[in-house]
Amino acid sequence: MEFLSWIQDHHQLFLPLKITTSEQLPMKISYARLWIYSHHIYNTEKRRNIVNWANELHLNGFSLPGKPGIICVEGQESDVEEYWTRLRKLTWKRLQMKEKELLGDLNDKNLRFKQFEELNSLLDNTGKGDFGQFYQYLQDKQLEKMFQLYFGFDGNDKK
Repeated sequence: MEFLSWIQDHHQLFLPLKITTSEQLPMKISYARLWIYSHHIYNTEKRRNIVNWANELHLNGFSLPGKPGIICVEGQESDVEEYWTRLRKLTWKRLQMKEKELLGDLNDKNLRFKQFEELNSLLDNTGKGDFGQFYQYLQDKQLEKMFQLYFGFDGNDKK
């Protein structure tokens, strides 16, 4: 009987701890930037999906259609992963994640883009990109190192 009385008096010791919302630790949100290479991006439906999905997932960055096709997205890591999952479900001749940069917590100096845009202004009349202008675009965003990753040479090389 003593045992039951003690259990009744101390039952809260056996219940899970409840944390009120004011005591919960704020979740840290992690950000990432994903660089994607495609053999080409010409299909208008794919181009529409690339832009619409980025906007739907609140991602910033760009898409450079043509041959080769280049996509860069940045935002919350979970949204970046969802975007990559959706892209992979489409039919591609070749689609490759070239680089994933983990940006950590939100820090405006880590984010380079204010919105998502299709860089069709950098295409010539054959649908190929003007890579001099593309290099300049990356330089303006302080991301010119990625040109070397995609093309194997520095955008300033005059060979």
